[in-house]
Amino acid sequence: MQLDQQLEEYEKLGEKCATLEARIKEMAHNDRRYTGGMLGSRLIGPTLPPWIADEKKLENDLERLSKTDPATLRAKVMELESQVNELNHLLTYREDVILRIHEEISKKASKLEAADVERSSLTAQISILKRELATAREDLARRGVGPLELDAEIERLRSKRDREYQRRKRTEADLEAMEKENQELKQRIKRLEEAAIATPPKPVIPQSDPSDRNKIVELQGAVNQLRMDNEAKRSELFDLRSRFDAKSAQVDKMSAEFKTKERLCVELTNQLAAIRGQLEGTTKELESVRCRAVRGGAEVERWNSDLISLQTTNKFLSSQLNDSRNKMISKDRLIAELTKRCEEILRSHSTEEPCENGITDEKAPCPHCQNRSSTEDKQQSTDLDIVAELETKLSSLEERCKNLMEEAARSKEEKENVKSQLEAELANAQQCVQQLSDEVTREREVACDSTSRVQELTAQINQLETDLSQTRMQLLEAQSDHQKENDVNSTAISPPAKRTRRSTNAAVNNVKANAKNNQDHSSGGGRH
Repeated sequence: MQLDQQLEEYEKLGEKCATLEARIKEMAHNDRRYTGGMLGSRLIGPTLPPWIADEKKLENDLERLSKTDPATLRAKVMELESQVNELNHLLTYREDVILRIHEEISKKASKLEAADVERSSLTAQISILKRELATAREDLARRGVGPLELDAEIERLRSKRDREYQRRKRTEADLEAMEKENQELKQRIKRLEEAAIATPPKPVIPQSDPSDRNKIVELQGAVNQLRMDNEAKRSELFDLRSRFDAKSAQVDKMSAEFKTKERLCVELTNQLAAIRGQLEGTTKELESVRCRAVRGGAEVERWNSDLISLQTTNKFLSSQLNDSRNKMISKDRLIAELTKRCEEILRSHSTEEPCENGITDEKAPCPHCQNRSSTEDKQQSTDLDIVAELETKLSSLEERCKNLMEEAARSKEEKENVKSQLEAELANAQQCVQQLSDEVTREREVACDSTSRVQELTAQINQLETDLSQTRMQLLEAQSDHQKENDVNSTAISPPAKRTRRSTNAAVNNVKANAKNNQDHSSGGGRH
């Protein structure tokens, strides 16, 4: 379940990264569309104002302003300050504009060279076609081809010539348009250089009102401050763009890193599935070993029960044998006593009764003792038969017990062998299980590390997304502020890729120089 949840989280993160990359690409496309335009990348700032070339009107305004009242003069001074600000803003970008225009001129020149090469190739093709036409006419004349085939060939060559002529006309028209555009660009560069070199005329300010001079100085300071603010905002815009590029590169790097992590996660998941399959196989083997051990234990129990029954039977037979032996011993003792008594009786009879022929028959037994001894002999023979049967039974039981003991020993050895094999297999299985558990723990640790890394990457992606949105808002605010400061009818042009910034020291020096010029002018007016 945890792996499934992690896989779902990885899929969600992959979708989120894909949407984030799509949004970043869309933002970059919108930024290019917003900043793209004339000359490959548009410049920020107003175009050339129309009043720059109207010098006669400027002189008439100066003559008219020398006779006006101070309030109108102050308004005109403010207007002139705005125009000066506009000109300074234009002069700020003159190097970039000239650089771009020179680049465009070089492109146009390369196009002109290509057009000249194409024109020379067209003339060469026309000469080749003329030679081919002459050779075709000669071939047709030699082969005696009729006028119909000749007319068709001539029509084909004429149509080909007309097409080449139209193509040449179009190329010449494009060349003329390029030359005209090149001339316009050169004139524009010339006007911009003249405007950059020329200094604006100073208006004639009456010296009667010192508050106007102070107001003009304040206005110049405000204009310089606005110029410095504009430069600061422009530098901030450059910083924001550089930060945006850095963040975009960081997002690309993180997306690539996330893809590598995703591939690593897939590989780890496959390895975990393989290890899980191995663990299941090992579990099945352990189950089979356990079943075999259970079966072996049941057989050992059965063998133990058989051995116990044999031992009880052996004990019973041993007790019966002992009883028979005791009975036989008692009977032997009784027979020995009876024999002694019979011998004593026979001795006593032999001494008392002599034989009829004068010969004593010492060996003649008495009939009573003979009957008694015959019965005792029969009983002894039956007892001996019983003892022999018991001995045969005992020997057979001993042999059977010996066989059972040997079988029990063999079963015990087999049991020990099976037990040792089972213990070895169990030890191997436990070792495999331990290795698999160690690998599973390592894989879990790796999965946890990858999960934490993915969470960190997710947090970084979210942070980058917020930073990108904030940067985008700051860019839009800076662009809107800059457009508000510029002329409403002027076209917004994006700054070039590389441009030396104007330092605040230059702006301060400009303020000081303007104040000094105003003081000199006021002192000169007082002397006049």
